[in-house]
Amino acid sequence: MVKPVRANPIVICCTLVISALRNAGADTFTLVPSKDNTIIQWSPGTPAPNPLLSNGLGDIFVGRTGQDGPGPAAISIRRGLMHFDVAESIPAGAQITTATLTMRDVRGLNGDPTVRLHRVLQDWGEGNSFFQGGLGTAASDGDVTWLHTFYNSANPEASPHWDFEGGNFDSMASADSLIVDDADEGRLFSWSSSAMAADLQSWLNNPGENFGWMLLGDEMLSQSAIRFNSRESADPPNMPPTLTIEYERVFPGDYNDDGTVNAADYVVWRKHLGETTTLINEAATPGRVTVEDYEVWRSHFGAVSAQTDSQSLVPEPHCALLAATCYFCVLVRYRGNPIA
Repeated sequence: MVKPVRANPIVICCTLVISALRNAGADTFTLVPSKDNTIIQWSPGTPAPNPLLSNGLGDIFVGRTGQDGPGPAAISIRRGLMHFDVAESIPAGAQITTATLTMRDVRGLNGDPTVRLHRVLQDWGEGNSFFQGGLGTAASDGDVTWLHTFYNSANPEASPHWDFEGGNFDSMASADSLIVDDADEGRLFSWSSSAMAADLQSWLNNPGENFGWMLLGDEMLSQSAIRFNSRESADPPNMPPTLTIEYERVFPGDYNDDGTVNAADYVVWRKHLGETTTLINEAATPGRVTVEDYEVWRSHFGAVSAQTDSQSLVPEPHCALLAATCYFCVLVRYRGNPIA
């Protein structure tokens, strides 16, 4: 059972002397994919010599080509994949607020399809396969294919498979964008949604679950494929995909989110002690307010938010000393009534 902690007037008075409050601001970071690829539909009976195609270093194709005509799709569907190293670029513990993906449509043809982003549920690879157009080429070592997540060119039978042919992805789209055909090549199109921000937040908190997005286009209409520049498309007028993330830094112990760790945050913690809830900027035990959250508040006592390059917030020396003094007073005052 968690015993209540009585507010110490000394601690409260000491924290009131902390000044120079400054609200936390939003930061923005723009990434290009760490890997991307195109997988090409495969069906049993596809002619040899190598029906497993990919396009690791070429442009990204999404939708359906005209190879099958108006009949059922057998080899004409294209799906794009892209992955961004979120955890290597955004500070741990940050709160992602918005996300916008921007891609360049190379051709400006093939109708007005809607292209959707779906969260991928298995890891996959990018090899050295390259084809200038949308037909793809023989998958190279490490490429993702319609059947495999990482193709083993030396021993194809040993290649790990998707759980489902054509990729394993969330059936619910995270975002969509209408790619308008006006025959004006080189136009930019964007995707942005709260679900995209939630995907990125999840990947920041759990990097091992970040397998990126799959791009799905119109897979019913023949000759609806869209061609986007990939990460290798660096020479103007080409432009690689860019993901712009806006986020707010989290300051542990700032439970009322006002940009400083002071007595007001202690009051918030004390009010919710023992409850099944999550405090703002909670860094100890999300989902339950415990004594560990008090220790987080104490260790960050006096910290004031600032937009710096540092990913962690360290209290000023005099603030840290003041917090330590106050904590010593707490121990002396309540040595017979420990916190726990």
